[in-house]
This record gives sequence, structure tokens and C-alpha cells, in this order.
Amino acid sequence: MQTDHNPNGGRGASLSRRKLFQIAAAGTAAAMPVLTEAAVAEDSSRLPQLTDEQQLDECIEQLKSILKRMHPIAEESAAGYTTHEGGGGGVLVSVYRRSCGWSGPGFYEVFDAGTVRTYWVDRHFSKAESRFELWGAIPWDGHLTSPRALVRERDLMRKLEGGAA
Repeated sequence: MQTDHNPNGGRGASLSRRKLFQIAAAGTAAAMPVLTEAAVAEDSSRLPQLTDEQQLDECIEQLKSILKRMHPIAEESAAGYTTHEGGGGGVLVSVYRRSCGWSGPGFYEVFDAGTVRTYWVDRHFSKAESRFELWGAIPWDGHLTSPRALVRERDLMRKLEGGAA
């Protein structure tokens, strides 16, 4: 340690070069995060800012892609944003599989309780409901089982050709 420039004979306020460099390095390290944050803030201010509607659209698109990965059988997606009377809002996002639609009696692959099953599907008029309904029976050992199950048209995946199960 140099003592010739210190009026106290080497004691007191003198600093060694090593100590000076340690203090300088600590001060620089402390200032670096602040400088980095300022630089990032300056760079991000140049980027175009998304409006709330654009951010919501981006979120909805991400939700659709996540749902399609979670439900690989789904082919279509729908989404919407609604505003409620009380000032609130809501988002509905769904993915679904396209139905082949009913095209006459026959064997159909039907999505039922998470699995695909083969049903003989026929249409009958319900007097109680005053509409046509689709009824399905599972083929078993060459016969159609009873009781028949009510089948939703949207659960019809495809019609099987040839009348065989």
C-alpha cells in the first residue's frame, strides 16, 4: 500500500489499487441490471403495441391450437367473445369433429362416450317430441341389440358401405 501521499502515515483514508478496483467492479455490476432494463424498455417501445382486441385474438388462437392438440379427433374450431349487459365479458372456444350427417338407414361409425362404435342407425318420428330422432342399435352376433340408443346426428362420423359391421 502506498503511504507517501497519505498525511496520516499510511493509516486512515488510503485505498489500495486492489480495493479501488473491487469497489469499481461492484458499482458497475450493480448498475448493469438498471442499464439493461432501460435498454430493453427503449427497444420494446419501438415495437408496435397490440390493442386489447388483438391480444385477445392471439390468446384465442393459442387456446384453439392447445385444444386441437388435446383432442386430435377434432377437425373444426369455433371461438367468440361476448360482452354481457352488466359490463363483463366472456370467451367461448371449442373444437369439434365434423359430422357426416344422416343419409338413410344403415351402419354408421358413431362417436359414443369417448370411443367410436358401430351402430345400425335409423330415423323414427317421435310423437312426444314432435320431431324425427335417430335411434341406434349395436350389432351383436348377427343381430341388432335392444334397447336402442338415441343417437345425436353430430356424433355420426361416417356411414359404412355394404351394410356390414
